[in-house]
Amino acid sequence: MQAREKIILSVAGYLIALALWFTLASPLLSDVQTKSENLTSKTKEYIELKTKLAEFSQLEAAHRSLEEEIAKLRGSVPKSPDVDILMIDLEKMCLGSGLDLVSLEEPDKEKLRHVEAAEEALVPQKMSVSTAGKALAPSKAQAAGDKGKASPAVETGLLKQFLLVNAQGSYAGCVELMRKLEAYQRVIEISQIEVGFTGEGREKKEADSGQLKISFLVTAYYLP
Repeated sequence: MQAREKIILSVAGYLIALALWFTLASPLLSDVQTKSENLTSKTKEYIELKTKLAEFSQLEAAHRSLEEEIAKLRGSVPKSPDVDILMIDLEKMCLGSGLDLVSLEEPDKEKLRHVEAAEEALVPQKMSVSTAGKALAPSKAQAAGDKGKASPAVETGLLKQFLLVNAQGSYAGCVELMRKLEAYQRVIEISQIEVGFTGEGREKKEADSGQLKISFLVTAYYLP
């Protein structure tokens, strides 16, 4: 065999090997590259899903915590005024603070007007202009009871019961009473607190520096 034929056969072998490599190895290499890209994409999706799952778990935990707080708050708001129980609790708190409960009564119209004025100052009054086919929205003054009875709490959706408390005792007792009212399990609001010495006002007796008289308005909320 001549040298030229040997060269041709050698070159042909290399060409055949190269053709086989492009025919077989190149698709395999392309498949590996595609799988690698898919793996990278899946890994990225896995990380995103894992992050979303962690965020969902946090939101779910926050939702459960919020539901528990709402249930706890709802448990602090009774379904009825329960005035008798409230009066008994207020009397116990006064006695436990070393104060004498002088009176426990419904507030007069003047004090209720102060409450309504304070509420209107905090919450913008709703529009009362009527349109065709719609009635005028009642104002808060119209909604409040004439005798201090339950009146609608427009912004909270709760109803109210008002009680005026008058007690007397030492300064430390007044402070202790405020602490007990703050920790009271029922949702209440204390406003219009007035403190003075006994013997002041209409009484013409000499003021006792060791005794104070305290008066405040209790607003108890309950479910409609």
